[in-house]
Amino acid sequence: MAKNFSFLFLFFPLLAYSLEGVVTVLEAPLFRIPSTRSKIVQHLRKGETIYLHPSIEKKEEFEEYSPSEEDEVAFLDDENSTYQKSLQDPFIDKNLYEYDHQSEFLKTVDNTGSDAYILKEHVFIYYGDEREVSQITKGRDKTDYRIQEPLPANYPFINKEKRYRGLFAFGLGTENRTLYSYPESKLNQSFSFRKEATFLWTRKAKFDRQERFYLGTLVSFNASENDFELESRLAKEQWFKLGIGPAVTYDFWRQKKNAVTGFFSLLFNVINSNKIRQYDPSTLEEETRTFKGLSFTPKAAAYYRRVRSIGVLDFVAGLNVALEMPYRIKTSDRSSHPGWWLSENPESFQVSPSLEGSLFLGFQASI
Repeated sequence: MAKNFSFLFLFFPLLAYSLEGVVTVLEAPLFRIPSTRSKIVQHLRKGETIYLHPSIEKKEEFEEYSPSEEDEVAFLDDENSTYQKSLQDPFIDKNLYEYDHQSEFLKTVDNTGSDAYILKEHVFIYYGDEREVSQITKGRDKTDYRIQEPLPANYPFINKEKRYRGLFAFGLGTENRTLYSYPESKLNQSFSFRKEATFLWTRKAKFDRQERFYLGTLVSFNASENDFELESRLAKEQWFKLGIGPAVTYDFWRQKKNAVTGFFSLLFNVINSNKIRQYDPSTLEEETRTFKGLSFTPKAAAYYRRVRSIGVLDFVAGLNVALEMPYRIKTSDRSSHPGWWLSENPESFQVSPSLEGSLFLGFQASI
């Protein structure tokens, strides 16, 4: 009987704190009073259950139905009130606690059954209603002192100012874009591989402690040639495009010697031209007109890296995917052969949206 009584006596404070929560940070300190400068009486580990004062469960929108301050003062001063009678009971706490929704702290108990306080941002509260959805948990855990692995090669001697990457790659892809509409029918056509050169320069993002996000600039060159045999002439189209834009890369998976990285960029094509040359074999006459325009191209890629395959260089192999947005290109050149073109005056044509892919190989340096 004595053992049962002792058990109830020790765990009575926990039973009184019926509201539960879970610790969401690695090491959550419990303070003696609601202040970060007060004494720390205990630490709780991530995932541990914590018992909170039941007044925390009260919904904020119901506070308007609570007694006014005047009514509370009158009740506390009334000699016949239950509160005044409770003051005579030595087992009842004389300091009433009422949870303030603006407070940074939640009231709980430590392992001795004494009152303690924990930061609200360190706890996820099990309300059992819609308030659980609106709780905000911080992404960065300031109590997490662990070092991410694998450790850098020069740890702990790391110069954080030198966290740059430079990638150069060359790729080949198929042609998939709108071509010029010639007045004559095409009897035969030949498409070459679209050649692409990419230069990516990035720097480690300051907000990322794991060094997976890198931000920088992407420069992309594209060139291709298409040959056509018309009813009475030959035609050649030479496309050239130079794009530049912001880029973000992320290391999805990495080990000591292998890694998989992806990047996304929005390119602004400052040079976008189509040089069309038509040639008549029977008369040896020819004419060239250049169509130009501006456009945007969202571009994404995923590539494998063999780390330090040649000195400080990583070998890179991957896949590019670019979405060619619709745009219009035009020429200011007049034609001296009206029947060869849709118009002898300066003209333009619409380039429809298309999806282009390419495979690439290259090297990346990290400094």
